[in-house]
Amino acid sequence: MPAHRGDVTTCPCRRCKQTRGIGDGLLAQSEAVKFILYLKFLKWVVKRDRKQGKR
Repeated sequence: MPAHRGDVTTCPCRRCKQTRGIGDGLLAQSEAVKFILYLKFLKWVVKRDRKQGKR
């Protein structure tokens, strides 16, 4: 098992790999959530504009 190397950004130790893996997963998940919320917002805007008679 490699020792922790705080001086590099790609430390090979198990603790850093696990932390990075979780962080990457959360980042990807948050990006997906932002995208879905953006789509819902666009859908709401289209519905609102249709009700008001705008195109």
